[in-house]
Amino acid sequence: MKMSERILEIAAKYKNAMESDELMLALIWNEDMKQLHRDLKYNTLDKISAKDFLLILSRKELSNAETVRRTRQHIVKNNPKYQEGNVYEQRQAYSKEVRKQIASGKNPFDK
Repeated sequence: MKMSERILEIAAKYKNAMESDELMLALIWNEDMKQLHRDLKYNTLDKISAKDFLLILSRKELSNAETVRRTRQHIVKNNPKYQEGNVYEQRQAYSKEVRKQIASGKNPFDK
């Protein structure tokens, strides 16, 4: 299944997932972990150790975090139905303000 299909499937179940890269990544990795079942010591996610999780992550057995982030953001940008949240509007307004400040020669990060 393509990443965009997985993200849309999760978005149908969890409304807030489209407003947060971190939440979407956690939900995608949760699905990945359920599918792996490679660790003989642990049959459920509730019992996996942090060490084992990091080992799985280092072996690149989980979906790429950057791919999840970019795909989610692409879907939000191109689908008005996912732009209804307050977070999207706030980010767009802030990015416009930063662009104006940069164009005027001011550093938006100097306070």
